Amino acid sequence: MTRSQQMTVPISDQEALATPEAVTTAADLFASIAEALHFSLRAMSDQLNVPTEKAYGLITEEYGLRTRLGILRADAPNRVVMGVGVSQGDFDKLLESAADFIRTSRSVDEVGRVVNSVSVLCVSVFPGKGATVRFLVNQLQSDLCRT
Repeated sequence: MTRSQQMTVPISDQEALATPEAVTTAADLFASIAEALHFSLRAMSDQLNVPTEKAYGLITEEYGLRTRLGILRADAPNRVVMGVGVSQGDFDKLLESAADFIRTSRSVDEVGRVVNSVSVLCVSVFPGKGATVRFLVNQLQSDLCRT
């Protein structure tokens, strides 16, 4: 599909991450995941005795995710990925589900597993990584189903 054809198709129906606008949308959703993680960590620290090393690890992941999503926003035209194999709408829903899960879970281990998958996915948004992103989308779906 050419760039002009993509512009006439609603972004949610386009292949995920196939345009700079789609990459920017993904960056915004990664930002909502970082916010959800921050919220969840605060709630866990108020309610549970979370081991310091696990909490610190998740705080570090939050910082790393924010750094990576900033790169995606600033460099969206150079981060387009072809061949992801899912629609932007389904990709967006998956990231929204991850944010919802992280926001509501009070298990540091479950949150850590999902955050790790999200972080690796965010880092993999790069040209030529369609198969990698497709694999990581499937992994995140699996993580959300088993937790």
